[in-house]
Amino acid sequence: MTNLFTKKTYFFLFVFFLINLLLIIFFPSESGDTNTIKIVAKNILYNYCISLSDPLTAECIPHWGSNQGPGYPFLVSISLYLFGENLNPVRFFQMTIHLGVLIYFIFKLQKLLNIKINNFFILIIIFSPLTFGWHRYVLTESISFSLTIFLLTNLLPIFFNKKVNFLLIGITISIGFFIRYDFIFYILPICLLLFITQNFKSFLISSLKISIISILIVSPYLYRNFQTGLDFIPPTQIGLHLKDGPKSPNGYVDWISTWSFTNYMYANALYPVDYGNYDNIIIDEKAYFNDAQVKLVEENLKKLSNYNNLAIPKEIDNNFKELAEYNRNNFKKYVYFELPVKRFFSLWFNPVTSLGFPGSFNNNRIDLN
Repeated sequence: MTNLFTKKTYFFLFVFFLINLLLIIFFPSESGDTNTIKIVAKNILYNYCISLSDPLTAECIPHWGSNQGPGYPFLVSISLYLFGENLNPVRFFQMTIHLGVLIYFIFKLQKLLNIKINNFFILIIIFSPLTFGWHRYVLTESISFSLTIFLLTNLLPIFFNKKVNFLLIGITISIGFFIRYDFIFYILPICLLLFITQNFKSFLISSLKISIISILIVSPYLYRNFQTGLDFIPPTQIGLHLKDGPKSPNGYVDWISTWSFTNYMYANALYPVDYGNYDNIIIDEKAYFNDAQVKLVEENLKKLSNYNNLAIPKEIDNNFKELAEYNRNNFKKYVYFELPVKRFFSLWFNPVTSLGFPGSFNNNRIDLN
């Protein structure tokens, strides 16, 4: 590895480590999701179950595991066992894992290319704003990003007609699934890649290897879900944390889609609904097209305060559905043309999107609980 890495590469890796160390020490962060993860972790540690029930009661009502999967809460449970309530060890661990994956990626790519990679490319890999700021959180993002890079690294040999370790790919996909369920969607582009780069026989054999490995690892968890009365795969519905289970408020979500154009506008209005904490809903002033809508929304939100921890009643959800239809019918130019443009610019140029970094202008307004 020494003959492949330049001094600048080592310097960049050291800067990555140092900055993240400082972020973890001086800007550690948690969220409502962290709180949920800790509940599941404590149930794993003390009650040997995957549940969102109060760990002190040992009630252990079966659940899929946090808002993603049981993998990350399991990691947190190990930290709780070894280090107590201080979760910095989790942050240090995931930052170290990411650093190791970056080194592995750079080493693998340079070995395949048999040349030293341009320093500018190294900078982009190491200091990507999409991944860099998340290690200070106790959230799934950091581990998921690391697994994604690790997965892509092990697929690189395909482009150089080299042997691919399908055992490792299958294991990576399975671990990723336990961390975040959406990791399973990587199977589709991987299958497409194998189909394009291999002959049909090799494609079938490769796909079969990955499938068998993944199924063997994941099937005990899926069977457990079936045995406890849960769906095999966790639903994508909003409200996984509600007392009576997930029930997506389609009308309410539809209404939000007619006016929100930044992630904070969307999150402030929707995330508290996932937990049934309707008192914490924050509706941006840009949500209203006239004064009558202000009154109507306030009345419905006031009614919702009587249903905390429960799904939004159908009657109230229908009110928001009607409001969404009204917006689409009467403000077509805004909903269908101006709003998509605003979202585009918000995604690319919005200065208040933190991407995990501290110091976002209005990040602290979001209340996930």
